[in-house]
Amino acid sequence: MILYAVLMFVFAALLLLAGIMTCLGGYDLIYDYALNRVTDLRRYAKANGIALICLCLPLVACGVLMLVQPEIPLALIGLGILVVGIVVDYIFCHRIQTKYNGGMF
Repeated sequence: MILYAVLMFVFAALLLLAGIMTCLGGYDLIYDYALNRVTDLRRYAKANGIALICLCLPLVACGVLMLVQPEIPLALIGLGILVVGIVVDYIFCHRIQTKYNGGMF
């Protein structure tokens, strides 16, 4: 389970880095298709960056839980935290797309 925790931390660090870069104006990290109808690019990029940063939080929580107690019941709790975090972040991303792009596609 240590390898699982390390992988969670690595993926969380990559998402955190991408989120910070996007918040600071790294528009190249966002697909051109997603920018078709966006009028306020700066706010859209900042909102997407915050969504990426929020996505790394359940990964860190799951990794810490696996590092502290790698037993099966706690692994299921960690998986639940991960799934709930991803669903919440999807809802957040959907609201961003709807607000700035007029819909998901």
